[in-house]
Amino acid sequence: MTFIKREQFLWNFMRQGQVCDSFEYLRYNNNILFSNKNKASEFPKVIYISLVPSFLEPIIYHSDDYTLKKITHQNFSGAGIAIEKGMTLELYLNNQLKRQTRINLKRSITRLEESFNISYEYNHGDISKEKCAYLLDTLYNMLKIRFKQKNEHNNRFSHWQEYTKNIYALIQQKKASLFVVYDHEKPISISLNFHFNNHLLMSEVSSYDIDYGKFSLGHLDNYILLQWCMEHEYGFLDLGNGIYDFKEKWCNTFYEVNYLVYYKKKSFLASAMALKEVLIILAKNKVKSWNLTTKLNHLKALAIKKQEDPIRPLLDYTIEEIQTLELMDISQLKSINIHDDLHRYLRKPVYDFIYNNKENINHVSVFQCQNEAKRFLIKGERIIHKIEFKLT
Repeated sequence: MTFIKREQFLWNFMRQGQVCDSFEYLRYNNNILFSNKNKASEFPKVIYISLVPSFLEPIIYHSDDYTLKKITHQNFSGAGIAIEKGMTLELYLNNQLKRQTRINLKRSITRLEESFNISYEYNHGDISKEKCAYLLDTLYNMLKIRFKQKNEHNNRFSHWQEYTKNIYALIQQKKASLFVVYDHEKPISISLNFHFNNHLLMSEVSSYDIDYGKFSLGHLDNYILLQWCMEHEYGFLDLGNGIYDFKEKWCNTFYEVNYLVYYKKKSFLASAMALKEVLIILAKNKVKSWNLTTKLNHLKALAIKKQEDPIRPLLDYTIEEIQTLELMDISQLKSINIHDDLHRYLRKPVYDFIYNNKENINHVSVFQCQNEAKRFLIKGERIIHKIEFKLT
């Protein structure tokens, strides 16, 4: 007979839609999400299950015969949105978000859609291998640029291939999805998600093109995820680990992640074995409370020398509004295509200009002053700005 059985819950649950063999069923909000038809062949004296979110309620086989010890994982908490049946997106936003946040969200979405050729794509159940690989590579690059912008290190980058190797198959099985926002044919925001039983959507990782940062794409990502969940009658949208300001605004549920140690009642051996497992978990929690990983990642970020990118240098610039091009020598202006990689550092100031002045990309022109390599003009339908870069 096996004395102890160890099972890892969260990884298999998210990546494969699998539930631990020891669970007879799994409940969410008093509803049974999963019932295990393959009854476990043996019942060990101790069952150790790691990383179970507290919004889920697992029930093991012969639960009356076991005592449960629950230990919260140190530095691992999350947030999500519990969706009531019949709840509309507008009603939820009115109840959850402050008025000014709703106004800002609506303004950002409106300006994005009026300024660019925006479309939305939900890859859930059908995607080509080539598109899946392209979107995952694009997401990876977005994340790297975003973390470089924040001067932070992320260990996920070194394991990206292993981390994403099964995503294509999971999308085909409707166990995962890639939600994408496009500007014309260019992805500008991507969310990788996992699905369980047509009821839970777990947003695993998302990022966006920082050139469009003015348009609040992080909030837009939450908006389209929640909208999709409500349209498909999902009960819970998990926005993942970490309690950040934007999650506090959006979420109505905050949860912990637990270790569950079950041990046979009236068994001295089981009690002793369970105590050993509990002490190991508590010791690990103590180490985690020192935040060594966070501090190490911070040191790694500081150790990474900021190398100047000849295509996209770190930028600072000044802006000045001018009244008309007639005041300038037109022959000294050179038309610039900001979609060329050579001039991609111009995109963010141009997109900021578009947002601030309610312009459309099709009506915006960019010129370089030929005798002033760091000076450019951004011309919209109504306004002209002169920008001068201080390249560092």
